Amino acid sequence: MPDTPILQVENLSKFFPVQRGLFRRTVGHVKAVNDVTFTVNKGECVGLVGESGCGKTTVARCLLRLVEPDQGRILLHSEQQTFDIASASRKEMLDVRRQMQIIFQDPFSSLDPRWRVTDVIAEPLIAQKIGRAEASRRVLEILPTVGLGAHFADRFPHELSGGERQRVSIARALVVSPPLVVADEPVSALDVSVRSQIINLLLDLQSQMNLTYVFIAHDLSIVKHISHRIAVMYLGRLVELGTTQQVFEECKHPYTKALLASVLIPDPTHREQSYVLEGEVPSPLNPPSGCHFSTRCPFAQEQCSAEEPDLRDMGNGHLVRCHFAEDLDLSEGVFALPLATSSASA
Repeated sequence: MPDTPILQVENLSKFFPVQRGLFRRTVGHVKAVNDVTFTVNKGECVGLVGESGCGKTTVARCLLRLVEPDQGRILLHSEQQTFDIASASRKEMLDVRRQMQIIFQDPFSSLDPRWRVTDVIAEPLIAQKIGRAEASRRVLEILPTVGLGAHFADRFPHELSGGERQRVSIARALVVSPPLVVADEPVSALDVSVRSQIINLLLDLQSQMNLTYVFIAHDLSIVKHISHRIAVMYLGRLVELGTTQQVFEECKHPYTKALLASVLIPDPTHREQSYVLEGEVPSPLNPPSGCHFSTRCPFAQEQCSAEEPDLRDMGNGHLVRCHFAEDLDLSEGVFALPLATSSASA
């Protein structure tokens, strides 16, 4: 893939205050995203994976400033200029919206039930001060691109299936021709039979429109199919980042190994023994000292709970946050998450 960055995230953090009592005093902060750094290059797809509550969706919303980040920089490189989304003005954010759009997870709640499909898709164009006649023309052009006929334009969301609603959401994101799209679990709310259709549609659109994706998902098989690089998050932090091959075949972090072992293999003869990770996921309100994964890691040493590891390059751009990444041999042990969380992790 080309190494021309289109998005650079540097030390991104987002903390949500916890307020209690009659006077709503702040008693702590949920560290949803903590010092996250990664780069997305033009034309590639970066997958973001991890358990529920690890901060994936918060990262996605911070990228588009749907929630305000507390720290860090989010640099979006366009052909004309570079925007720092974290500190951009309202006028600059209007330009950012032309460069980056989002596909939400739930196609049922992300569409206004009172609006027809043509109004839903045209909304970004109207926000960009494009006339209604031109907006209507673009809506009719984008519908066939996402696999919908022109007759869908006058329908309401309740008249559509789940897959058709998500196609409308994709059309709404692409109607302003953004080079970068953030897909926040775009198939998790759909039937299994429809998921492959939407994934293939996203792949086709990426090729046709030269799109760049930040793709968030629980299903690691989907992430493997669509992503060029994969970032693994745990408790608000990145713990591993590498190419799809590096993460799936040469993972260096025990948590990544646990995620991969939690994926069910459709083979009744498969009898590989797995070792379930012990302990509960710590609270992001009060994460463990040192390495956040130390309370569940089967390889944890005294240094792990005392000293926080850095995200280090293991070679060829393979980044791992572990003190002993060079010494661990994860090929022999297969570590899985508890059954209560394995479905969310996969």
